[in-house]
Amino acid sequence: GVMIGTASMWQKKPQHMRWMFAFVPPFWFAYNALNGSYPGMLGDTIAFVSVVSGIVRFDVLPKIKNKASSQVTSEV
Repeated sequence: GVMIGTASMWQKKPQHMRWMFAFVPPFWFAYNALNGSYPGMLGDTIAFVSVVSGIVRFDVLPKIKNKASSQVTSEV
């Protein structure tokens, strides 16, 4: 998880960084679960939800809006 997180920091495109960061919290969650760290698991859950919401907000929704707007302009 740490290696993926470190490698994601070297990405030039924020989109690539977000997608790589999405893989980090599950590894840390497993580690914290094995060690019984409930606050750590909570923090990892919050981090994962934050990364996924960032992916949806900045990567998925703009593509959907652009696709919808291009369909509207092509129909006119």
